[in-house]
Amino acid sequence: MLRNFIGLSTAVAALTVLSTIGAPDPAAGAAAGPAQGGGSLRSGGWTADPPIPVGKVGFGVDIVGVTDGSMPTIDVGAVRLWDDATRWSKIEPRQDAYDWSTLDALVEGARSKGLPVLYTMGQTPLWANPDGDRCRYGEPCTIDPPDDLRDWDDYVHRVATRYKGRIEAYELWNEATHPEYFGGTAEQMRDMARRAYQIIKSVDPSAIVVSPSATMLHRAEVQNWMRRFAELGGYDYADRVALHLYQDGTDNVIVWPERAETMVATARSVLAGRGVTKPIWDTETTEEPEADPFPGTDRQAADWVSRYFLMGLHNRLGRSYYYGWGGTELGLKLQDAGQEPTLAGHAVTQLVGWMKGASIRYCGHGTADGLPSEMWQCGFVYQTGEYAVVRWTRQGSVSYPTGPTTYEAERIGESPQPVQPGQSLQITGTPVIVRYR
Repeated sequence: MLRNFIGLSTAVAALTVLSTIGAPDPAAGAAAGPAQGGGSLRSGGWTADPPIPVGKVGFGVDIVGVTDGSMPTIDVGAVRLWDDATRWSKIEPRQDAYDWSTLDALVEGARSKGLPVLYTMGQTPLWANPDGDRCRYGEPCTIDPPDDLRDWDDYVHRVATRYKGRIEAYELWNEATHPEYFGGTAEQMRDMARRAYQIIKSVDPSAIVVSPSATMLHRAEVQNWMRRFAELGGYDYADRVALHLYQDGTDNVIVWPERAETMVATARSVLAGRGVTKPIWDTETTEEPEADPFPGTDRQAADWVSRYFLMGLHNRLGRSYYYGWGGTELGLKLQDAGQEPTLAGHAVTQLVGWMKGASIRYCGHGTADGLPSEMWQCGFVYQTGEYAVVRWTRQGSVSYPTGPTTYEAERIGESPQPVQPGQSLQITGTPVIVRYR
């Protein structure tokens, strides 16, 4: 973990990207909203036609500091393993001496809950590069590649073989663009990715291989690294592209998830400029500033995490993994292992419930979508034939009318309330779903 758009003119390209994701990845698309949603609800964002099913698997969490196989009791769809003693340096602390106990427990715990596992590879054990720069974990590991890549090959092959059919996806390195996690070059990362991809696919052809993750995407040096990695063919050795949507924050000032829209758009532009159009997963993001405790109220924490997942849909991400679940040192907590969920944890369960049976039709925000400047929205159609729109503001509040067939509204953290057709609702930073018959 790191401490410290699309217009209608490109809708066809958007649909091409979405079609490569497919269910159960949640994808998003912007059509004119439900006709009964009011005349001001018009298409200025982006569209999916036909609507794209929203899969529960898109609402993931990173398991943090848990080693006994405990899993969330809140309603999530997938888990990522990284900061939980499953690193290469913990699994193979001495050459050819493997300790599978923690990874076994977590994989089986996830399987018992029906949660697909994304396993993140690295860090290099110190024995594999004794002169390498030390890692940040306080254990014998290094941020540098191994001296002999056959050691990497052996580790990858053993993991893929042991967990064939049990681990769904493999992320090939954590935050390769961050100097605390990788000290090698883009060329070295490309070579490691190529070898790992070929090994994993030879052992488990159905496994999803996710690229080494890039983070702090607003920084020019990170964008340059991604360009170079793409030019080297690094993304050829992945089925998905991994991003971490961390931002530079200021102490005690909450940075809301909507700012990530620019970073995702920048990453897409960088990748497309080098011919890379693969689906994107956000495999790790948490609140900014990353403070313990979270510098806001419980209500603001619930708003933050629900808007984080909604922005994953808005940004057309195949999956979003919130960092994290289980660790007592986290700031914005969803649930400590074995404890009751927080208000934010309950918000995730509520949001996932909103998405049951839903397909997304569009997302948009601001005046380009015919909305007040700070309002965001995504529209859905359900298997029942009903429609719904989820709305929220980045800041402030605004009164906004509903349509003639509105019958109900439900805010995060609250129960459903009846709404009269055409009634105006106060839209705030707390997401609200407005339902239409």
